[in-house]
Amino acid sequence: MMREELLKIVYWNPDTATIGVPKPLARDRIEAAKNVVMMDLALLSAEIANGMYKKPIDVIVTEYRHDPLPDEVRAVIIASWKRGGLLPVAPQRGVAALASLARRREPLRRAVHEL
Repeated sequence: MMREELLKIVYWNPDTATIGVPKPLARDRIEAAKNVVMMDLALLSAEIANGMYKKPIDVIVTEYRHDPLPDEVRAVIIASWKRGGLLPVAPQRGVAALASLARRREPLRRAVHEL
């Protein structure tokens, strides 16, 4: 009820004003707005102190621990990421990896020897 009266001061309009009630000064409107905010914060603080926003532990656990995706869904997501270029190319293994590494280092060796 008090909040509504303060909001009438904050949002005063000559079209909707009560007859005989003068226009509030700017500082009065500012003070009314501050008081509305302070009342809202006090109410929120009281609600938090009384535990209105606490969740049961099992609800919190399910928010942070997700069940693994089914294999079919996982495969579809990985395939779409690969098509979009979001996943890096898988590293090469074995002899092919050693050969590509040697090819990348060879120009560097030539440049160093030429100096």
